[in-house]
Amino acid sequence: MRRRNLLCGLAAATVARHGLAQTEVRRIGVLTGLGEDDPATLARLAALREGLAKLGWIEGHNLATTVRYNAGNIPDTTNLIAELLAANPEILVVQAPGMAAARLGAPNLPIVFVLGSDPVANGWVASLAHPGGNITGFSANEPSFGPKWLELLKDVAPTVRHVAVIEPQSPNNFARIIAAAADRFSVSVVEPVIQTPTDLETAIGGFAERPNGGLILPINAFTAIHRKPIIQLSLRYKLPLVTGNPPFPADGGLLYYGADIADIYGRAAAYVDRILRGAKPGDLPVQQPTKYSLVINLKTAKALGLTVPQLLLAQADEVIE
Repeated sequence: MRRRNLLCGLAAATVARHGLAQTEVRRIGVLTGLGEDDPATLARLAALREGLAKLGWIEGHNLATTVRYNAGNIPDTTNLIAELLAANPEILVVQAPGMAAARLGAPNLPIVFVLGSDPVANGWVASLAHPGGNITGFSANEPSFGPKWLELLKDVAPTVRHVAVIEPQSPNNFARIIAAAADRFSVSVVEPVIQTPTDLETAIGGFAERPNGGLILPINAFTAIHRKPIIQLSLRYKLPLVTGNPPFPADGGLLYYGADIADIYGRAAAYVDRILRGAKPGDLPVQQPTKYSLVINLKTAKALGLTVPQLLLAQADEVIE
């Protein structure tokens, strides 16, 4: 009971410090990319809530948050956005796969996107510096990631000569960027056609018929949702895998490099705060990643018969053994 009283007192003090009326409850809606019980989802939402709390927005006191999950199942996003809008939010925080439905369903509501790639080309904003309209947010990808993933793949598996880029249902087209760098690394690049989860076995199995193959998976909600069967296929066919999807190494994926996604969710809290206080999304510049992570699964490397260079291990933020 004493702990509960202490927590309530701290929450009230935080609210008072930021000059926010405890009785004024503001409402936001959040659409994540992965499932409700996915450890990555839990970490990302925790980062968002922690960031909001530091700014004085306390769940159950002056903030009410409605969350829906699994935007990576794109056909479901229209219904998910409709469910969020039914709670009358003042702002939507939307992971990139849900943006098409969010723009259609809420053309005037402030939207903060997270993990968006090339928001100008996608038509979400007029420019990164001056978004205009009702949308701003945080990118998770940079064009430089493509060659970097290829470099890391060759570092950890020098014999790789053929690379399959797996990014279904994605407008990012990292396959083109990776293919442009292929000659520098003496590899050929293909992009298997994958529309549904059942296509994964056929596509990856067919690619594996050529020796010395490897996989690159840019950040992508579809492959993140179906990461376990993809990892199993990579192990079965002895295909080293490098990805921009953070959850992969914990489940047996070989190597991850990319933006720290939980950090991006935490940074999004600042834009939610500013909009709730009166800022216009169109005046808030789109932010690029500022924190990156390299994670290597050493157990998987050994299962694939690979020796990870000591220099690469020394650069890793996390090594799973």
